[in-house]
Amino acid sequence: MLSTIITVCALALGVGAALGLAFGLFILLPLVVYTVPYLFWVCGQKEVGKHLDLFQGLTRKNSLFQLQNVRNATKLYKAWIRHTEPTF
Repeated sequence: MLSTIITVCALALGVGAALGLAFGLFILLPLVVYTVPYLFWVCGQKEVGKHLDLFQGLTRKNSLFQLQNVRNATKLYKAWIRHTEPTF
């Protein structure tokens, strides 16, 4: 009886770890790869003094790492493809 409970718990733990790994690889990793170049670009623009409106109102809770950056990254990549100035 005890070995059955341990086996079921180990199986549940293994399935949970596999699902967590799959979620991390298929959802979070592409999201990070998609947004990191945008964040480097934004920080570079701050050094140059352009697009400072992207930094207005940033606090510890409201930082650069939020879903809005994915939307802005899409706008930036679209502007790069069309060779236009990005608007946010």
